[in-house]
Amino acid sequence: MKTVCWPMIALLLVLTGCDTETLSQDEREEKIERVIEARELMKAGQYADAETRFKQALLENPTIARPHLDLATLYQQHIINYVHAIYHYDRYLELRPTSEKRGLVEQQRMKVAQLLANTLLKNTPQVQALAEENRQLKNELMRLRGNTLERESVRRSPENVNPSTEEKSANKDVRIYHVKAGDTLSKIAKKFYNDATLWDLIYQANRDALQSPSGIRVGQTLVIPLVP
Repeated sequence: MKTVCWPMIALLLVLTGCDTETLSQDEREEKIERVIEARELMKAGQYADAETRFKQALLENPTIARPHLDLATLYQQHIINYVHAIYHYDRYLELRPTSEKRGLVEQQRMKVAQLLANTLLKNTPQVQALAEENRQLKNELMRLRGNTLERESVRRSPENVNPSTEEKSANKDVRIYHVKAGDTLSKIAKKFYNDATLWDLIYQANRDALQSPSGIRVGQTLVIPLVP
């Protein structure tokens, strides 16, 4: 009959318990299967599927907090919905009032609240009228510049035309971008302006093609204006 080494078993149990205790609450919740799936989808740019998985994780585990933080980030940066982002930041802070991330979360919540206020202000009738007038003026300016470039090209002889110079001149005040998988207006603004908060410039320049800031599609062609 084999002898059971109870001291060794006890030691293993203690070590296992210690390892679990060293993990924070967020780290433990990140090991939940639904949360793992959702975070992988988010990394892959599959934001709608990630949103669904995070919500399933909350339905199955109503008291966990980490998915609220992930959903807040998702709504702030990818599936633009500032109201939902604020809600999930608040839920995270309610469930984790002593979290070491509290300061950072509060900063992000304030940033989203400011973006929401700016969006609501821009949607007032007076501001919309000014934005429409500004858009029409920009379009007229682009048309006039295009006509000027066309007249200049007619005056030039074909053998003296420098294609690279002509291309740069035609694109001096506007650039064209084709939407890629995982793109959002804030990501595109970060790429061209190094400032994600300037996404509304791109949105206003493409209002004819976009029904909402989150309405961009892969392969869509966007006009990227220069920063005024």
